[in-house]
Amino acid sequence: MRNFLVKFFRIFIIVFLLAFYLVSLQAYWGKATEAVSQNQLKTALTVQMHDERLSFEVPSGISLRDALRNKVKLSEMDLLSVSPTTIIENETIVTLKKVEEKVIQEKESIPFPKKFVPAPYLPFGQREILQKGLPGIKEIVFFERIEDGQVVSKEKIEEKVTQEPLEQIEAVGILFGSPEETIKVSLTYPPPSSNDFLVMEATAYCPLVSETDGNPWRTSIGLSSSYGVVAVDPTVIPYYTPLYVEGYGYAIAGDTGGAIRGNRIDLFFYTAEETRRFGRRMVKVWILD
Repeated sequence: MRNFLVKFFRIFIIVFLLAFYLVSLQAYWGKATEAVSQNQLKTALTVQMHDERLSFEVPSGISLRDALRNKVKLSEMDLLSVSPTTIIENETIVTLKKVEEKVIQEKESIPFPKKFVPAPYLPFGQREILQKGLPGIKEIVFFERIEDGQVVSKEKIEEKVTQEPLEQIEAVGILFGSPEETIKVSLTYPPPSSNDFLVMEATAYCPLVSETDGNPWRTSIGLSSSYGVVAVDPTVIPYYTPLYVEGYGYAIAGDTGGAIRGNRIDLFFYTAEETRRFGRRMVKVWILD
């Protein structure tokens, strides 16, 4: 009898432990299955970029940053329409703007200045280059901000001249023939086609002592007075500058006067009749440089 009870007790213990084990195993697998089921829940995520629209599924419950980690390369400056820490639980659409900032260097040409000098050995209006001008070079450093491939801001942060321009020197002919020949040559050629001109008040004068500040046949800078030598304000048009004056022809800035200030110009004529005929009028003046 005693042996029977011992065997029965042992079998009972074994059956109990086996039942407990089976129940525990069932509970474990139930929870594991539920966890796997939850992890397998996914939702749609759409990323709208400048030139691309990307849609894919991501596990529900993860952050936007994690969802994009292996799909879209992000930089610290990129702009998202929602925070990257946002938890994705439902179908989501976000907008991504790619941002880049960089420093660039550009070279820019500096126009060379021109200087005109009188040349008594050249016919009136003819020009000769004595020294060829060369443009200078300056380097400019910019800070650029680029969004979706487009420059949205460009700020100059440094500028320096690396090569100074070389002045061009041109001789301008002031050798005149007869008055008739000079007028004929000056008026033969058509006016410039450029729209870059000055509008000036022109007054005709002839070489009468009473109408000039001094010697009527010698200008204030020492040139011989003649048709084509005109008086200007040298702060507006420098001396020796070749010009074309509407209704007058080609000329050179070679004189000035006490009453000539700003956009005024006096035009030399040989006779009082020509002076009266031209009178005073508004004209277009081209600077031929």
